[in-house]
Amino acid sequence: MSFSGAATAPPGRRSRLLLLTGNFPHREGDFPFVAPEIGALAGRFDEVVVASFHGPSGPGVPQAELPPNCRYVGPLRPGSLCLSLRGIASLHRMRTMWSALRLGRSSNESHLIADLKACRVGLAIAADPRLQADRGSEAVTTVYSFWGLEAGLAIPWLAAQPSTHALVRLHRFDLYDDVTGYHPLRPALFRAADAILAISDHGRAHLLDRYPPIPADHVLVSRLGVAGPAQVPVNRRVDPFAVVSCSSVTETKAVDRILEVVASLARSGFAIRWTHFGDGPGLEDLRIRAVALTVATPGLEVELAGWRSNDDVLAHYRQAQVDLFVNLSRSEGVPVSLMEAAAWGVPLLATDVGGVAEIVGAELGSGLLVDPTSSTDQIAAQALEILRSATGRFAPRQVWANRFDATATSVRAADLVAGVAASPAAGPNGSWCP
Repeated sequence: MSFSGAATAPPGRRSRLLLLTGNFPHREGDFPFVAPEIGALAGRFDEVVVASFHGPSGPGVPQAELPPNCRYVGPLRPGSLCLSLRGIASLHRMRTMWSALRLGRSSNESHLIADLKACRVGLAIAADPRLQADRGSEAVTTVYSFWGLEAGLAIPWLAAQPSTHALVRLHRFDLYDDVTGYHPLRPALFRAADAILAISDHGRAHLLDRYPPIPADHVLVSRLGVAGPAQVPVNRRVDPFAVVSCSSVTETKAVDRILEVVASLARSGFAIRWTHFGDGPGLEDLRIRAVALTVATPGLEVELAGWRSNDDVLAHYRQAQVDLFVNLSRSEGVPVSLMEAAAWGVPLLATDVGGVAEIVGAELGSGLLVDPTSSTDQIAAQALEILRSATGRFAPRQVWANRFDATATSVRAADLVAGVAASPAAGPNGSWCP
């Protein structure tokens, strides 16, 4: 099945996109993921309605300006009792809920409870009047959820509305079971979606292996992408070596291992300055360890910058020397932070998990992959191999240009989303779901 082109609607009917995000258009969370696509999406539809699952984390979080035919209706209210009751009051929505629960066929009590909680979220979102097309508009609606959890839980209900098609994009925490454990309402979600967009070949293969009833031609690879500079600054390789990382500070992201690696490099006699962007529950413990290690390790400098805007992170690449970007996460999709570093010509060192091998590797010319079971000293040796490499051995901008340049990825994503609405094959997928 082929999905591409512009959204088309019957004569006299408008094409309408309902875009469900995590945080976008607020400049935090998934903003760097969604922002590259919004312009191309706006060019494919007559109207774009954006709703985020989360509101801004604070009063100072700015909101991006949207294209003229886009409007943001505000954060969703999945916990609203009023909307939940409104959802339950609809016989059509209740039938969808029972169908979703039957498809799950869960005999595990905790899984059933998770499914019921997910149904409440989905019902509340679907009953939100802000998401409905204007009365009498006769718009053909395409629902595009940027995530397979949170707002994506409403897909079974939203897709059941007349003249509506649906897509869902899957990344990491909403795809791999080892990240968050049980994912509620998977069969119902995949049954309702006309197409599923995976951000990597690895993710697509995992999904088809995990849910074999899904036809292969319904799961499409649509990579995320980032913008890059026309030119990158020349790295003159002066001491100390500058190492950068960017992620939340959680157990999964294993930022503490990066601290161990840079300390190992410094103990070997190399001057190292490590800058980490990102906060999280483990930041204070990491800060305490970093202070102790810098005192005990000559030649080691550590800057834990905490949360910074995406603009601030990119400004660091533009203004400072960066010799190496490191990601030692235990689970990933394809991190946007790796794409950004590659776009600025920074060599990459990252664990071989999820779809990371699609952006990092010696054969790609972008850097080196790390076995997740490697010791600290083994990882430090690989880092040193990159830091001491001859100029020109690594050319990470090439893999960015070939696979992750937002100029191309945003067009492909918009074509796929618009093509679902235009495809004569689009419609309920119940025939292939058990």
